[in-house]
Amino acid sequence: MKLWLRRYHINFKPFGIIFPIIITIKSFKALLKLLTVGILFVLIFSCKNKASLDSTINDFANTECRAMQLRIQRFKLADNIRFTQDSIIQKTQSGDTLQLHEKITKMYMEKELLFIQSSRLADSIKVQLDIIMSTYLTDKNKKLAFNRKLDSILIIKGCK
Repeated sequence: MKLWLRRYHINFKPFGIIFPIIITIKSFKALLKLLTVGILFVLIFSCKNKASLDSTINDFANTECRAMQLRIQRFKLADNIRFTQDSIIQKTQSGDTLQLHEKITKMYMEKELLFIQSSRLADSIKVQLDIIMSTYLTDKNKKLAFNRKLDSILIIKGCK
């Protein structure tokens, strides 16, 4: 059996970083082993990529659901503020508005906290969506599939 020696230069590019790999193959059997390992690596990597996309969609759905809940809280708070302001206007004649003024002051502080939380969440959603768009959603079909999956998760979670 004749041994033969070949060198192969491969540029491996995960995440856009080039890793030059030099492989020296001494026999045909070694070449078959290398190809088998390479195919297994590709299969495992593609499965992890799919799992990674699913976990990314779930994380994004959680963030989106939280944003929807904050929106509902803001609307309820705004209704309570309007109701309390109307109550103050109606009770101005009787003079019992001190408790209502304290209540509305607390609601305005809560409004500021909800505004800060909503702003941070909106920034987080924007960053996550930018990453998802540049990493996973490279064509129209993938975007449609992402939207369908996201909608189904939001429905299951009771956010939509």
